[in-house]
Amino acid sequence: MGQARKFAGIDQISFQKEMQKRGVYIKYDIEDLEEDLRTLNLIQKI
Repeated sequence: MGQARKFAGIDQISFQKEMQKRGVYIKYDIEDLEEDLRTLNLIQKI
């Protein structure tokens, strides 16, 4: 989402509002966080 926001040339809040207007909702829950942490740990070991 960060790269898409930068490509659109708008700040994060405006980007989120625009996504909401278009019916796109970002779901990021504890399972997503845990998966991201596992991935980061794997990357650090490389």
